[in-house]
Amino acid sequence: MAKKKDEEEELREEALAEWVSRGRAAQDFTMEKMIKLWDEEDDGEDGDDLEDKQELMKGYQMLGPLVDQAKDTARQFKNTAIVEGKKALEIAKKYAELPPLRDRRLLRQHVVHVLDMDTETHKHSLIRQRVVKQFNDTKQTEEELHFGLKKRNKRQAPLLNRFQELKAEADRVQQAQRMEEIEQSRRERIDKIMQEKQRQLEEKEEKAEKLLVQKRQRNLKFWQKQLEEAREYAEKQTYERERNEEIERKVEQMKEEMRMVEEEESIDAMRAFERLQTTSSIGIFDTALEPGEWNPASNGGHRTGLDEHTVGISTTRGFSIENGQRRVELMEIQSKVTMLREKLEQVEQAKTNLGLDMRTILERKDRILQEIKQVRAEQDDLNEELAGPPRRDPSEHEKQHFHTLVTRRAVYMKQLGDLDSRIVHIQKRTDIVHRSEASFIPMLRDAEEEVATIKSQVDSTENERHDLPVVIGKAIFQSEIVQNRLENDVEGTVSKPVVNPTKLLNQVTMESKFEILKSAVEPVNDHYKKAKTQA
Repeated sequence: MAKKKDEEEELREEALAEWVSRGRAAQDFTMEKMIKLWDEEDDGEDGDDLEDKQELMKGYQMLGPLVDQAKDTARQFKNTAIVEGKKALEIAKKYAELPPLRDRRLLRQHVVHVLDMDTETHKHSLIRQRVVKQFNDTKQTEEELHFGLKKRNKRQAPLLNRFQELKAEADRVQQAQRMEEIEQSRRERIDKIMQEKQRQLEEKEEKAEKLLVQKRQRNLKFWQKQLEEAREYAEKQTYERERNEEIERKVEQMKEEMRMVEEEESIDAMRAFERLQTTSSIGIFDTALEPGEWNPASNGGHRTGLDEHTVGISTTRGFSIENGQRRVELMEIQSKVTMLREKLEQVEQAKTNLGLDMRTILERKDRILQEIKQVRAEQDDLNEELAGPPRRDPSEHEKQHFHTLVTRRAVYMKQLGDLDSRIVHIQKRTDIVHRSEASFIPMLRDAEEEVATIKSQVDSTENERHDLPVVIGKAIFQSEIVQNRLENDVEGTVSKPVVNPTKLLNQVTMESKFEILKSAVEPVNDHYKKAKTQA
């Protein structure tokens, strides 16, 4: 129980210290207010710290009523024990001594007290007689001295009168000189005070002019900044509108191109019914020059794009789902990198804004401290003037002036306290911003490394592919026998193909459509990523 009580007192002292460090009054402190403040501030902290603190607060809330009840019970028990002990002591004193013995003891004490009183009475009577005798002797001596002075004054009255006249005249001259000196010093002091007040008034007017100039400069900077921000916002909106229009135009253009490609494909498909598919290894479609004739490139003359030296379709890989997923993953991680960079830009902007706010508050604090110093100086001058010499009571105007100074000083002190609390708040926000920046930088570094890794994989995959596969004019397959015979310049017959040309045609056609669609939706994909980043 004692350990829990010590932990409770230690928690309360720490909470009170933190409450006072936040610039709040100690008489307003309660654990409920501090717990509520901690809950509000712990929204952005780590989950473990928040859970530990909430568990500690719950423990305090559960143990608080039990501790208070135990204190009340102990206090009641202590009071009851004290009262009962006093009663028992009185009863023990009452019955510890027998009545005859008690009466004898009290009688002896009474006799001792009577003898002491008699001694004191005799002593005080002797002192009174001695004092009365001394008083009478002194009174008689004073009467004799007064009688002798009267007789002497009657004999020396003319000389005494002359002496008194000379003394009065000297006192008047001395008083006049003293009053003249006092008046002169008073005039000098008043002139000095007026000069000092005039100087302070001029300094105050000059300071007011400087403050007005600074205020106008700040207003000018503020409105210039507002104008620049408005222009930047207008330019940004114009650029966004033009970019959206350009994207929409490109999308429409791509749709139109896709429509034209589909029309051409449909036309080619309709024309395909008029062409005969071949089973040779030279091309997908043969060329019927005349009905009933077939002229392959290996047997006929050289035809550009249709001979045996054409790049084979086997070099073009088929569509891979893994490669597409890797590209989508690359785009997602690039979006994450963009988001983290924007977060860091926001953190830098927040740091800049907090620095500007701190500088403004410190400038305001310096001005308030100067005002407090000025008010204190005026109050000291007023107190010095009232203190004299000569010391006098303040007039109504001086009372009003003193009241104004006290009120101004109280207002300035209140503003100073508000500024201190704002400085503490800004420092806490600055710490939060620094922690956010420290957490974003490793995330951005890891994301950029992951982007570089996946991008290298995607680039290596793209380098192995053609931009668009050639459908017509590419050799699909040639057997090793035909290739050997061509190398030896020996005319040979074309063997039957191992692969199905129709299936290969469908594969190449689908891959061509996929490449066209991918290039068509690229602007839309970019717009989607930018919109997601802005959101």
